[in-house]
Amino acid sequence: MILQLSHLVDLTSDASSIIFFLGSLL
Repeated sequence: MILQLSHLVDLTSDASSIIFFLGSLL
């Protein structure tokens, strides 16, 4: 359960960093 939660956090941080990257391009 803890591993799934940390994996979900990794996916969320990856998504937020991608969104931030796309936002900086605009």
